Amino acid sequence: SEVRQIRLERTGAGAVHFLQTDGTWAFDASIDPGFPADHDAVQDLADNIAGAKADAYRSDAVPEGDPLATVTLGALARSEPDLIRIHDAGEDTQYLVLRNNEATGYLVANDALDTLFQPMRTWRDRRILELDADQISQVTVEHGDGSRFTFEREVAAPDQPASEAASPGDTATSQSVPQPGTTPAGPPHGPWHMAGNAAFETASVNALVDVVANLRAETWRADNAGPGDGTLRVQVRSAGHDPVVITLDPTSRAATLEGLDMPFEVSESAAEKLAAELRDRTVLPITTVGVNAVVVTRSDSLLTLSRNADDDYVDAGGATIDQSAAGGLFDTIAGLRVERYVTAASPDAPAITIDIQLADKTHTILIADSENHERPIHVDDRACLVNESTFEKLVEGLIGNTSDE
Repeated sequence: SEVRQIRLERTGAGAVHFLQTDGTWAFDASIDPGFPADHDAVQDLADNIAGAKADAYRSDAVPEGDPLATVTLGALARSEPDLIRIHDAGEDTQYLVLRNNEATGYLVANDALDTLFQPMRTWRDRRILELDADQISQVTVEHGDGSRFTFEREVAAPDQPASEAASPGDTATSQSVPQPGTTPAGPPHGPWHMAGNAAFETASVNALVDVVANLRAETWRADNAGPGDGTLRVQVRSAGHDPVVITLDPTSRAATLEGLDMPFEVSESAAEKLAAELRDRTVLPITTVGVNAVVVTRSDSLLTLSRNADDDYVDAGGATIDQSAAGGLFDTIAGLRVERYVTAASPDAPAITIDIQLADKTHTILIADSENHERPIHVDDRACLVNESTFEKLVEGLIGNTSDE
């Protein structure tokens, strides 16, 4: 739209005044709510007002009482601003709109103008943080169950050559073209290290850092309530900034930033990345070559599976084996990846027990409920959740149809 100025006065809600300068909406200095405006939200307001269409007209409209809202619009190519008054039309689904000194009223659907009556926080800038992700040197994540993980890396100071923070052997990633006889600049930071663990999900740590560096509120919380008990706490440190502390309820996506006066809600994608499993998700770092046998115990059967010289899956007891199901089981077990680790008691009477026999040890998978992939499984002494596809391959029936032979 061509709107460049909006002054909104609402009964019982005070005035709001927006100005667009150099293509960006901001609150007018005469009405300062104490926070910057969100350009996109104000632009949506301008578009809704300018684009509102009448469903019907009312001649010689004489509304009763004061308007519910008055909007003054300044636009390009108009010498004077337009004055728009929004009245109760006496209808549950429409407003009566009067423009300037016109006698004819416009009946406009409520949902076309409901943005006029949103609280002030609707137009609050949703940018929470703007950090340089390459300058973040430490991430500490604390879960509601008490588990705590810290990741650190060396970063180049803002005035330090990036190559000084790179680890020996790192590949240069600078986009600059080196001059003859010079050494290309290295990465702006070294690799992540996890305290107490050599293996972890590096991609997930990087994704979390990217979310924090550009953290944005999807909405501001209407109830002004932040996360409750058992929330996730993320603290990051970066060069030139005080530590940043974010709390999050991954379920409701309610979040707070330490020092910020209002709780907010993050997007589903941001919540998933902030709450992602950062520990190494490969719970069984084995290969199919190293598996001597897999023993699958159910309440009504026991199968001991292995591969014969023809590379077929066979049962020590002579049962006919579904080759596809057995192959899926072996492939799933080898390098088994979980979605996340949880706290859960080991089942006393599992529906399925899978013993993976290697040359030097045996791993055990306990499945409490063979029909519910949302319940934890236990791999050795670790409770974890797996995705539905993985779960189905672990619980799939293995007995083949003898008529197919």
